[in-house]
Amino acid sequence: GGKAAAAAAAAAAEPEEDVSALIPCLVTTQHPNGFVERGEPGKETHEVRAYKLGKKKRSYNQVELTMNRAAIPGSDGVGEEAETLNIYEATERAFSIDVPKDMRDSALEYELKLYNGATVRALIFLVYSEPLSNASSTGAPAAAAPAAGGGGKSSGMHRAGLTANAQGGLVDRAGFTWLPVTRGRCARGCSGPILSAIQRFGKQGRTQKGPVDGGDGKDDAPPTAKAPDGSDKWKDARNLFISIDEASNHVAAFGPNKCKVFRLLFGVFTEDGNDFLGSGVSGPIRVLANNDVPKGAACLRIRCALEEDWAGWQTPIEFD
Repeated sequence: GGKAAAAAAAAAAEPEEDVSALIPCLVTTQHPNGFVERGEPGKETHEVRAYKLGKKKRSYNQVELTMNRAAIPGSDGVGEEAETLNIYEATERAFSIDVPKDMRDSALEYELKLYNGATVRALIFLVYSEPLSNASSTGAPAAAAPAAGGGGKSSGMHRAGLTANAQGGLVDRAGFTWLPVTRGRCARGCSGPILSAIQRFGKQGRTQKGPVDGGDGKDDAPPTAKAPDGSDKWKDARNLFISIDEASNHVAAFGPNKCKVFRLLFGVFTEDGNDFLGSGVSGPIRVLANNDVPKGAACLRIRCALEEDWAGWQTPIEFD
């Protein structure tokens, strides 16, 4: 109708952003999508729904993060036969890795104890689902990037070899960079942290059926808060529980495709935070503003490929 045409005309009239002026997250990825997407290329959509709730309430999405070796077959995270490490315990912590102040509302840091006894740190950002750039198509990288915090201690992300290309984007070997979803891009004046974590105590709320629960992730699948034997499910310390307090229709669109869908971007670092080990992204997430969670919270699976020479691969301890 007339309203739709007017909206389309207004969108077409919006000036294009200067991509070179946008500041990417300080974590880059080898691939432009998640391992589930690469493993199921024929699936019609991998998009999941999450919810931004009103009245200071939050919906916590279940996030299953695993890791594998970056230099073995299946290192793109597609092959389930690839050697993988699972989380034994995940604990949110204060930022110890340099993160620019204007990105901190869109980020979280975790300390992760793994099943082989090793400990790593994970830095998580909320980003737009389309990469900001692919530096592998822009030629060789140039000068070293500045410290992330604008001074102070040197960032492990840059000691790991991230550099600035001619367009000002941060790159590594493959160089997919990502634009963070910040409060500055919200047109509704929302405030406060966008990402928030919850401790894993008590019963788990309703979650959408998806790969984590063995479902097919279809919209008509009923939410579940029951284990396979019918008993109540308790929050699992091996998973992360993260809420996203920003709606897709609140933010400024990004890129030529007017992207308003998000992803979670993960960077994994050594226990002391000094060395970058690997990264990965979730599948696409559309966040709806609602007073309820009609389909349950989202279930997300992310896999990060870690450096082959990481000492943690030789750690022999395994928890029972």
